[in-house]
Amino acid sequence: MSRRHRWNGYEIPKHFSSIPTMVTGFSNQSIEWIAQNGDGWIHYPRIILQQTQLI
Repeated sequence: MSRRHRWNGYEIPKHFSSIPTMVTGFSNQSIEWIAQNGDGWIHYPRIILQQTQLI
């Protein structure tokens, strides 16, 4: 089985793992959902008291 494929005439190596997905903000999901379904979590900084309440 070849580990390469062609796209538009170019030979491109196949990847061996999935593309990482990053959850942004809370996306209306629980932290448990984010942990189970995402590879990372990006959120904007808040006042430290608000941040500790969210996490």
